[in-house]
Formats: sequence, structure tokens, C-alpha cells
Amino acid sequence: MRKVVHSPLCRRIITTQTITSEYLVDKTDCDPSKIEFIYGGVFNSRVDFIFDRDKKLYGRDKETIDICFVAHRYSDDFTQKGYDQFVEIARALATDERFRFHVVGDYTPQDIPLGQAEALITFYGAQKSKFFDTFYPNMDIILSPNHPAGAGRGAFDGFPTGSCMEAGFRGVVNFITDPLALNAAFYDGEDIMIINRDVEQTIARIRALVADPGRLYTLARANELAFRRVFDIDRQLKSRTGVIVDELLRDECLVVRPSALMSSLDTAEVVAARMAADHARQTIEQLTSLLNESNRYGEERHDNLFREYEKLSLFYESWSKNNPSQTEINHPRKKSLTLRSAFLSFTSRILRRLLRILSRDLK
Repeated sequence: MRKVVHSPLCRRIITTQTITSEYLVDKTDCDPSKIEFIYGGVFNSRVDFIFDRDKKLYGRDKETIDICFVAHRYSDDFTQKGYDQFVEIARALATDERFRFHVVGDYTPQDIPLGQAEALITFYGAQKSKFFDTFYPNMDIILSPNHPAGAGRGAFDGFPTGSCMEAGFRGVVNFITDPLALNAAFYDGEDIMIINRDVEQTIARIRALVADPGRLYTLARANELAFRRVFDIDRQLKSRTGVIVDELLRDECLVVRPSALMSSLDTAEVVAARMAADHARQTIEQLTSLLNESNRYGEERHDNLFREYEKLSLFYESWSKNNPSQTEINHPRKKSLTLRSAFLSFTSRILRRLLRILSRDLK
């Protein structure tokens, strides 16, 4: 990590949680000016939900107050996601017949004794995203008492969790812990409920809120609006894109990648042999190219000569037909010699001379 953040090729780092920014500065000595903090994740905030149209209200649309727990189970440590605290709260509230409890994720009734709450808890198992379109509008509170201690060294959940964001987009009040103080945008009691691992205190806050359904749903609406404002996907993407564009437009000297280091297996003898082989290959390619060019040249010269000879032959045939009386001529060694013989003798000499020239060119 230290090598990456100090590399000249690493120009900016986008972080989404305060703890990540602090880690980079404290543990890797990263230049703070290199860090761009953009709170929140990129989630689909364009859910098809309108509070006044879709939200199911206690006392108007239903007779129960519904509290849900939604999380993946990564280990047998139930404190990691806070399932143990959820069950404890459910057992304490089970005496109030208004409450119903819902668990989404790979949890079972056998994980922790449910006591009186057993008849009031519904387990749905792991679900796909489409499930929550109809699930969350019926929920009043999502309880997320997660705790990083059991997650392993350096591991932590963001704030809020992805499940809490999806619930908030659909008007569900978030009761959520913030043990690492990651909250950077919300106000306890106004648009979110920040709780801790004190079960009795959490139970008291739940009872106080549901005692006034008007306040419960005012907070639910405020929670939805705050989440849509902070985690709006267009806003999140615009912020990230702006950082990238600024860096692309910034003038920088050309970065030249250094040559690769020679392998320890590449001894001087191996390198010399490799260079000799490359030179031989290049020489063969050059000779092959020259030979192909010579063959092409020879074929063209031969073809041209043959065509010229054909022209002469055709000319003689035509002329002899039109001038039959001129087909014999005097010759110093012979009394008569046909014009055809004279022509053949002449062209033969010309052909031999051209062949000598062609042979010399090919050499």
C-alpha cells in the first residue's frame, strides 16, 4: 500500500469513509492533498418509491409495528452484524403485541434461543434485490447494531450499511450503531437514530418513538429524504467523475517506463547467441527478398522478349503473304536466300544478344 500511494503514477485517491482517509495518512504517510473524501457509496437511489403512495403506516394500513434485521452472515460470530442484540431486543419487546420482527439473511431460528419472540419472528432467508421493493415499504424500523470487533483485523462495515441504505430509500427508520464514528452527514434523532451496544437504552428509544406514530413517520420521511440527498447516485458519480476529469486535464510531464531489467538467466553468452540468431534470421529474410525480386525481374524480361519476338513473326507472316515476289534475296555465299531465312537469322542474333544481356543482369 505504501508503494502505491507514494508512486508518482498514483495522483489521487478517492475514499468513502473517514477511517480509510485516516488510515492512509497515519499508516502510509500519504500526502493528505492526494486524498479526495467523498462520503457514501454508489448505490441505486432511483428506487420506485413515493412515501405518500407506497409507505404502509401503522394504524392506517396495518395493525403491527414491524422491525427488521437484514444482513449477510459471514461467520458464527453473531455480534459482528449485531444479530445477538436484535434477538435480545425482540425478546424484550415480545410482550407488546403490536411488534413483529423480520430477519432477512442466512440466519435460522436455531442460531440463538428466541424465547417469547419465536412466534413473532419471520425468517426469509437470503433474498435478491427485487424482494425488497415490496418488503421495505411494510417495515417501520431497521435495526443494525453491527460491531467491528468480530470481523477480523482491519475489517469494518461502512456507515450506513448497504442494507440500511436500501431501507432508508424506502422510508424505513435506521436504528444503527456507529462504533467507529463514521457518520459524516446525518443527525441523531432528526433523520436517523444512532444507537450503541446498550440493549436497554436501545429498547427505551424504540418504545419512545413508536409511542408517537406521527413522530415515527416524520422521522421515517426525513430519513428517506436525507439518504436520497446524500447517496443520490448522480451526485456520487458526478463527484467521482470530477476528480478523474481534473486529473486527466492536468498538465504533467510524460512518464516514460524504464526498460525491463535483464533476467539473471540472461548471461552474456546467451545474449550473444540470441543476437547472432536474430542477425542470421534478418539476413535470410533479406536474401529471400532479393531472390524473389530477381526471379520476378527475370520473368518480366523473358515475357517481354517473347512478346516482341511474336510481334516480329506475325509481321513477317503478314508481309510475306502480301509480297510473294519479294521472298527471295541475294546472298554472297548463296545465290538465293528466302526472306524468311534471312529474317530468322536476324532475329536469332538479336535473341542471343538479349539473352546475354538478361543473363548478365540476373547475375
